[in-house]
Amino acid sequence: MNTKLVPFLVLLLSLTAFGVYAAETTEGGDNKSNVVDLKDYTCRDILLADGNNRDLSIMFLQGFFLGKSGDTKFKEARLGELTDNFLDACLGSPDASAVDTFGHALEKMSSN
Repeated sequence: MNTKLVPFLVLLLSLTAFGVYAAETTEGGDNKSNVVDLKDYTCRDILLADGNNRDLSIMFLQGFFLGKSGDTKFKEARLGELTDNFLDACLGSPDASAVDTFGHALEKMSSN
């Protein structure tokens, strides 16, 4: 498989899985009419998710911030460090917004 295609496939799968996860975790009514705001997901939600959903949620956050930056390039080696920083911050503040915490972890890495 073309190694340049792997990050794209990971992002595509993570977006799909996150959508399924979000649909499964919304409460009541028709899931198609529920609006999911990423700001509603806390670090606790990420930490308590099973392994696959946790990994996919983190990959989704990585893709979300990459898209938000307007860039298409990233350093694969730094993703592990970013993930570790994010999870450490989540352990310290489990009720914090996962999106905000990931953004702070990214800013902290960018300033180093």
